[in-house]
Amino acid sequence: MSPNHHESQGTHLAPDLTLRDYIELFARKRWLLLTVWIVIIGLGTFYTLTRKRMYEASTLLVVASSQKGAATNDPIMSQLGALTASRNVATQVEIVGSPDNLTEAFSQFTVKEQNEGFGPTVSNSARRMPPLWSYRIENKPETDVITVTATSYSPEVAARFANQITRTYLSRDLTNNNATNRAAREFIQRQLGETGKKLAAATAHLANIKRNTTLVSPDGQLLAATQRVYLLKSSVDIAIAGLESSASRMAEIDHQLNQTKEFVPFSSQVQQNPLYAQVASRISSLQGQRAQLVQDFTAESIEVRNIDNTIRIEREDLKHITENILFATMKQANPVWSQLALSWATEKANEVALSAQLAASNRIMENSQSQLLKFPAMARQVDSAARAVAILDQTYTQLSNQYYTFLINENSNVPSGLIVSEARPKFLPVYPKVVPTLILVTIVGFILAVGLALAIDKLDARIHDPAMVEKLTGLVTLSGVPNVAGPDTGNRPIIGSDIGNGHAFLESYRILRNNISFASPDKPIHIIAVTSAGRAEGKTTTSANLAISMGMDGRRVLLIDGDLRRPSLHTVFGIPREIGFTSVVRGQVALEDAIVPTIFDNVFCLPSGPIPPDSTEFLNSEHSRRIVEEASKLYDMVIVDSPPSSGLSDIQVISTFVDGIVLVVSLEGTLRPQLQSTMLTLKQAGAKMLGTVVNRVELKRPGYGYYYSYYYYYQYEEDSKAEGRRGRSKRKRRRGGKGKD
Repeated sequence: MSPNHHESQGTHLAPDLTLRDYIELFARKRWLLLTVWIVIIGLGTFYTLTRKRMYEASTLLVVASSQKGAATNDPIMSQLGALTASRNVATQVEIVGSPDNLTEAFSQFTVKEQNEGFGPTVSNSARRMPPLWSYRIENKPETDVITVTATSYSPEVAARFANQITRTYLSRDLTNNNATNRAAREFIQRQLGETGKKLAAATAHLANIKRNTTLVSPDGQLLAATQRVYLLKSSVDIAIAGLESSASRMAEIDHQLNQTKEFVPFSSQVQQNPLYAQVASRISSLQGQRAQLVQDFTAESIEVRNIDNTIRIEREDLKHITENILFATMKQANPVWSQLALSWATEKANEVALSAQLAASNRIMENSQSQLLKFPAMARQVDSAARAVAILDQTYTQLSNQYYTFLINENSNVPSGLIVSEARPKFLPVYPKVVPTLILVTIVGFILAVGLALAIDKLDARIHDPAMVEKLTGLVTLSGVPNVAGPDTGNRPIIGSDIGNGHAFLESYRILRNNISFASPDKPIHIIAVTSAGRAEGKTTTSANLAISMGMDGRRVLLIDGDLRRPSLHTVFGIPREIGFTSVVRGQVALEDAIVPTIFDNVFCLPSGPIPPDSTEFLNSEHSRRIVEEASKLYDMVIVDSPPSSGLSDIQVISTFVDGIVLVVSLEGTLRPQLQSTMLTLKQAGAKMLGTVVNRVELKRPGYGYYYSYYYYYQYEEDSKAEGRRGRSKRKRRRGGKGKD
């Protein structure tokens, strides 16, 4: 990968954290995490173990649950329903948990028992309420079972309180039921008396109406009267038809008689036959009697049939009686004429009978029709009175049944519930739940510790791991330098010193040297600048050690102190800075005379010289550029130790006459905003970035060894050898001491 592979990506103002970033974060904050976690677990454990133990006991109660009655519009039954309506289980739960019931149950305990079982109460009154946490009333779904649970500091008191709540409820319920039943019975008894009086009055009124209207069974009587009128109408129609037929036959017989010859008597006398008139009179009387009977009896009744037989006999007799009697001195009857005369007499008798029947039927039918028209009004009176009697009778019956029901309930003394399981003391506390609470405290403590670590890390602007450097800069890491301190160099380890002689430290600069050599295969790099975002991040140490590592490779290297604000290269190598880079640029001394050799092979140093008043303008001069270019011709590599980049414009000027820039980032020292500002400054100047050097890497810290495991391996080998030598020396001293003894 090319060193400037990520150069076009710019900076990332808010890099996304991966799982590995979180792991490294927690590894850095492990002591904070453990401390906060242990403190929270300790506080939670102390709080849990110091809480007062609480115990529970439960009583099971089954309550009666009746089905809801049918709705009624009767006001009396509505009042009864209000008194006797069934109470559902939810209502019973509310009654069991009512303040009156709880207060009465709680008052069964002495003040001492209340204080010992439930703690000091707030109220000093005689009727004190139990604490809200001391009871729980619940109903199991789809059942009539109520669970009464009591909580107390004493298992015995908890069991007694649960049982007492239930017993108090049953006692109060029994008392309330008796009072309700008694009140309902007395109410119904009063209503029963009033309804009885109303029923007697209505019954007498109905009898009166029936007597006045002669209606006993209105429907049956109306049907019979209608049938009677129909029969009378039929009788009238038959009589009219019979009269018409009889008149027609008599006219025909008269015509035939007129055509028939009779003997002319010598002397003759005609008079009405008395017997004929007597029989006709009897037939007319019988027809009137029959019409009267038909009014009261049907045509098929025996009375009507008897009088019909009598009429038929009389008619037969009338046929044989001549209406007129002819007296003659001498006569000779014509048989044909005699037969016609007999037929005429018969028809005449029939006409008389039918006329009498028609007159009687018309008279009776008119009377029946007049009575029939009065039937609806009379029937309505009877029906209204009968319905009033029926309603009052039904109400009286229902009230009577309810009266005896409440009388039985009043005398039975049965409550609405039944205890199926009494509470018994349970000596296993329900609070505090030690194990679940400790588990919860452990989980919550871990979450809070992690949250605190994340919050602190969010507020911490320092860079903690090499991966974050690549995300923020978009540059490759050329090398990671282990965190090694030198004894007398102001915390600046130098290769070749006692502390800086560690293998991992030396190897990190060798890798840096090689990566810079490979950074630009097309154009050789002769001049590089080393800078950092802020102060004290190791840019000067990096410049010096990079020069020493290149010198170890046989190349002649010149270090130029380009930090004309706070130069420090002279302190690293222990050389004077009175004559240096600024002296050469001003022409006060030749370049060769200002360069000072160091104690390291092939490594030379050009100190800063006197500090100019305006370092940026001084570096931007043509003389400065010419001096650096001249130095690059005399040495294989020129390294410019530059000032920090954040907030200063010197590095922008220096970037114009160097082949590349190396950015030093110090873990736990460089701030993210400064690094982002530096990258923005260098990008605006068009600087060619070779990569970054991650300084002060803790190789033994989790996550960092991922990048520098090779160094860590050699460092571990060196430490193991040193430890082995110290161990052998101690064993020799112990063996020597024993020999002397």
